[in-house]
Amino acid sequence: MTKKQYAKMDWEAIESIVYSDNAHPFEILSAQKSGKDTLIQAFLPFAETAEVVLDGKEETIKMELGDEEGFFVAFIPGTAKKSYCYRVVTKEGETVCIQNPYDYAPVIPKDSFVDFINGTCKDAYRVLGAHKMSLNGVGGVNFAVWAPNALRVSVIGEWNKWDGRVNPMEKLEEYGIFTLFIPGIDVGSVYRFELKVKGNEILLKDDPYGIAFNEDGYAVVTETATFDWSDGNDQKADRKNIMGSSLQIAKVSLSDVITEAAKSKKKLTTVLKETVKKLSSFGFTFIELAPVMTASSAKNNSYQTVCYYGTDASVVSAEIVKEFVNECHKAGISVLMDWSVAYFAKDSNGLEWFDGSNLYEHADKRQGYQPAYDANVFRYQNPGVKSFLVSNAYYWLKKFHLDGLCFNDLA
Repeated sequence: MTKKQYAKMDWEAIESIVYSDNAHPFEILSAQKSGKDTLIQAFLPFAETAEVVLDGKEETIKMELGDEEGFFVAFIPGTAKKSYCYRVVTKEGETVCIQNPYDYAPVIPKDSFVDFINGTCKDAYRVLGAHKMSLNGVGGVNFAVWAPNALRVSVIGEWNKWDGRVNPMEKLEEYGIFTLFIPGIDVGSVYRFELKVKGNEILLKDDPYGIAFNEDGYAVVTETATFDWSDGNDQKADRKNIMGSSLQIAKVSLSDVITEAAKSKKKLTTVLKETVKKLSSFGFTFIELAPVMTASSAKNNSYQTVCYYGTDASVVSAEIVKEFVNECHKAGISVLMDWSVAYFAKDSNGLEWFDGSNLYEHADKRQGYQPAYDANVFRYQNPGVKSFLVSNAYYWLKKFHLDGLCFNDLA
């Protein structure tokens, strides 16, 4: 690097990346025009060496270490837009190729969030969370999370050694949403969000819009599996009209059904069908299903919800829930599900103190704390919380063909 090139570097901005204080990383980490050259910068703290590999070119361009923490720099002749990747030799001696996430501008149209911040959004799960997609022919995952009071948010996972300095997300200031498309990430990747909040405190959070979680409670990138519904449910099912049906309600916990299947050594699908047949023979017209969302392991209570969009992997899969609903509908039984929105679990990995503020819960403990369950109460007047909950209701009704939701402990 020449003295002239060195002088062109924005060292204050570089420092904000190295110390993970930057909510607008595209300004420094995307390819930049610098005179007659293109400046390429990358923060790769796990790298021993790095070089730029230009598409269609045999030669590579060595990146210089601009900061000993792992900030690499290269000046490439010419200013035409270039396709490239980083070839990195890690400190463990492994060679990996990494595409630059910051060459992919935020892909979510900003007007997608207007309804969200107004509290009228019914499908926030379509854009928030983790979504597999392809940009310019390159596959990857787009991450987005609402955290208006965070100073910086990063996606962390195996691909970046769980280092929150590597993939900081871009903040859309008007909406308080952080987003980043990361090429090369695929279905099955485990991830979390790392947030730096006021006082430089670091928080590790699960994705509020995550739809799949492993048994450790970490979110997993997934695609919504196509389920072969045979219940005739296009919201105009051939079952009895719900409003005109007699109310013969049976309370069912799928965890009990799964336990029964394990004890009897029968296939789970067989026990599901037997359970539905038995309920139908008793004359039940409705099932009230206990919550299937990811709950707090510390509370040992399925009503202490931590993640509202994902089934609890330690108990039941989304596929099994859909299978049960499908069988009930074929038997003419409608399915309601308990929806625990009167309070949510006090869990440091969940919604509580999410972005270093009382984002989801009331700040006033007289309104925001439920002593009977040692749980938080939602801040219902916050438009983002309204959109979160309304979208969640629509998610379960649409994706799982539920006929309704039961509100608990609201009185």
